[in-house]
Parts: sequence; C-alpha cells; structure tokens
Amino acid sequence: MSEEIVQNPTVPFFTHFHSGMKNGILFIINGTVLPSADSFFLNFQGSTVNTDEIAFHFNVRFDEGIVGWNTKENKVWGKRGETSEVLFTKGQPFEIQIIVTDQEYKVSVDKNHVLDYPHKIPLNRVNTLAVDGAISLQRMEVQPQGIGFHHHYFPGGQQINTSPLGSKFPSTIRAGTVVIINGSIPPLADRFNVNFRTGDVQKNDIAYQFNPRLDEGQVISNTRINNNWLQREAKSGVPFAREEPFELRFLVTDQSYKVYVNGNNFLDYNHRIPLDQVNTLAIMGCVILNSVEIQAEASGFHHLYFQGEDIQKSVPLLTQFLIGASGGTVVMINGTVLPSATNFTIDIQCNDKTNDDIAFHFKPHFDKGYIVCNTMRNRIWGSEEYKSEVPFTKGQPFETRTLVTSQSYKVSVDRSEVLEYNHRIPVELVTTLGVFGGVTVKTVEIQAQGAAFP
Repeated sequence: MSEEIVQNPTVPFFTHFHSGMKNGILFIINGTVLPSADSFFLNFQGSTVNTDEIAFHFNVRFDEGIVGWNTKENKVWGKRGETSEVLFTKGQPFEIQIIVTDQEYKVSVDKNHVLDYPHKIPLNRVNTLAVDGAISLQRMEVQPQGIGFHHHYFPGGQQINTSPLGSKFPSTIRAGTVVIINGSIPPLADRFNVNFRTGDVQKNDIAYQFNPRLDEGQVISNTRINNNWLQREAKSGVPFAREEPFELRFLVTDQSYKVYVNGNNFLDYNHRIPLDQVNTLAIMGCVILNSVEIQAEASGFHHLYFQGEDIQKSVPLLTQFLIGASGGTVVMINGTVLPSATNFTIDIQCNDKTNDDIAFHFKPHFDKGYIVCNTMRNRIWGSEEYKSEVPFTKGQPFETRTLVTSQSYKVSVDRSEVLEYNHRIPVELVTTLGVFGGVTVKTVEIQAQGAAFP
C-alpha cells in the first residue's frame, strides 16, 4: 500500500486497499458539511459494493442531533454507540483523522480526540473506506505505516488537560520519532516531568526523564533502571515561565533525545536504555496540556519550527535541517511581507554562520521587479539567475514551498510553481535554513518525505 492523496474527490467516495488494512495507517479527511445536511457517514468495510459487513461505521446525524458508531456483521448491526456532543456544524469545514491500530480505530475531529472504537471484525477482512452523505470533500489523504505516521493525542475532547497523561506509542520508538507537546505552566507551578518509559506502569524503567524545576531554576535529565536513578545531568536556566504557553519537542536520534523549547535547541541527552525498549510517554506534575502529538516517521522528519497562531517570528531566522536534506525534502514557509519591504531572502546554507557556503539563495526584489537566485561558495558568488516577476505582495501573507530533488530546487509560491534552480553544491552538504529581510515568519515546516508540491 502506497501513500494516497486525492484532491477534491466527489461524494460518494471509495478507496480500496489491495493489500488490506494494516496497523499504523492514518486517514485524514478534509471536507465541508453542506448547509442543508441531514447526515453523512464513513464506513470501513470489506468491499466497495457489498455492505453486508462493515467493520466500523461512523455516522453523523444532524436530523437526530447525534454522532453514532457501530459494526455490521453477517448483515446484522451490533449495539450502537453514540454521543450528542456537537462535533460538526452545517456549512462549516472539518478535519477527521482516523488512526488504525492493532486494537482499535482512533478518531479525532478538528484535532480533538473523540473515540477509540475496538475492532469487532479483523483488519484482514477490511479493504475499503467509503464516504457518503451531505458533505463535500476537499482532500483525502492516506498515510501508510513507514511513509509517515502521525498520531495526534488530544485527551478530553475540547478541554485543556492537566497532567498526568500516559500514552502508548503506536510501536517502540525509533530514530526520527518526534514528540510535540503544547501547553502552559500554571501560576503556582514548581515543576513537571516528561518521561519516555519502557511500560505503562510507574514501576517501569524510565529511559529519559526531562524535569524542569522552576523552584530550583534548573532542568534535570536522568534515567531510572530497576527503580534506581542514574547520575543526573543538570542544566541551569528554565526555558518555561509561569502562566505562559510553550511548545516542547523531543527529536529521537540514534544517539540521543534532542530537546527543543519554543523552536530553540535546549539540550541533548544520550541514550542509556535502547530505543527498542521504549514504548510509553508519560507526563506528570504541574503543567496544563493543550495537545500532544507523536510523529513516528520512518522515512523522514516533520519539523514545525514556529507554531503560534498569533505570533509572528521576526527575522533573521535560522534553523537546522535536523536530519539533513535529501531528494524529496520540502521546506514550507508561511509568513507576511512587510509593507515597507524592498526585498527578502531565503537561503539554504551549508552552516549557520554569515560567510558559510549558500547552496541556494532565493531573493525577491520588490524595488527591481524580479527574483535573483544564486550560490555562494568560499565567499564568492556565482553567476546570477533571474525570474522576471515577483509573486509576492507587500503587506500580504504568503506560502513558499521549496522541493529538493536530485537535480535541483523547485520553488512554488501560494501553491503555484515559480522556478527551478539546478544544484551547484551537493545537497548532502546542506544543514541550515535562513530567512532574512522584509518579512515576518509564522511557520517553518521541514518535511523529509511525502509533503505535497507545489
């Protein structure tokens, strides 16, 4: 089974999995409820035409004011489950994510966890997803395990949650796994901890405990084996503030856990317990959780650099390609051009210093009406390449996407391809992204495989 993305599919929509359903598949469904809707449904079933057997039926009924779920086996429906919680609104867009695990279907709506539905029909008898009813579909994405598995764990539906939180990883973690925690610190908080454990009970070993102590002004990192703590590592300074939101990221590499707070690398903690023994995330202490996201991407790293809906990141901005760049890497930048801008620059560099080599220099000039592309090697610029239009507007938002291929960089602006620039420096030497000049940046996302282009 390969990754599938369908834009604007018609309803009813069917997709068939020739190799059957497997653990780890993620379905992302983006659509809009029709203003006159009475109902719509999703079925995981054993055939595109025969509905005698439906493993998981998810049915939104506006006429009854409920969302229901059920299984039909041998033409007979089981006992229906339902909720009267308002999850969808007529005339409004929605996103449904469904993760298939060995035990259940995990459903979230608009990034809020809704339902875990245990399997009643084995996965090997399920090969079709059907979507029908009073909706329009804008995008249907299927991510099989190994292409890019994203697990969004949003405990407690719409509510912000206090810890403790325990969540099993879909499997043991591996290099490339990313854990993203968005939350805030209560006004009287003294400390909290994030634990990567070998099991889901407190007595299990802790491969890594990240323990910010606001009362002591330091962060403690440690490992516990057989109920005995090892030599702790202390880092002075706490990058969290009471009553302030935060984004905390853990990137798992072959050597260490890399910890980022609000987009900045804070520390690295080397492994003391093998990764293949780690299967549980636990968060304890004085912290409020908005969302916990686990990205277990075997083929690439999905790095959201700056993730604040209401915050613009001023430039210059520098961030590393945490696992390098290669063919298939896509860099996505969302920002806004300053009203007074004369130009700005996006550089894909070989290091993060001012005079380091620049593999790809992309510079729109508003004052001159063109884009300049170039490469700098050993502090010497090469011959410039020009594009005689500037697809940006002063004072307006934009999205750029840069796709790295084996031969070139391809650039799109607001999902329209603009130019292609052939490599002059091997892409294996690229380590850093830089943004400079007359823009503010809202998000930078680096995805190693599978991102859409243009």
